[in-house]
Amino acid sequence: MFLTTHYIEEAENLCQRVAILNKGKLAALDTPENFKEKLGKFTVEWDGTENREYRFFGEKEQAARFAGEQEADGGILIRPTNLEDVFIEISGNKGGL
Repeated sequence: MFLTTHYIEEAENLCQRVAILNKGKLAALDTPENFKEKLGKFTVEWDGTENREYRFFGEKEQAARFAGEQEADGGILIRPTNLEDVFIEISGNKGGL
């Protein structure tokens, strides 16, 4: 079955393999789990000086250590990496973020 969607959560939850297209060209093809594993299982997210900032880590302890070293007025969030993070990193398309 072939599914096309703009809803990344839908692709992450329903698809066994995901193709990421950027400007009409195939940028990457893999499983959602492999994409997230390669990028890093945990995301540290915080308000930077101009934009929202993100760093990715393979282990939660690494993420927590990094988060503890940051100074952020808006707080720091440690969360599981998702397919939207992968898309943004591969395409460089931060859109409305």
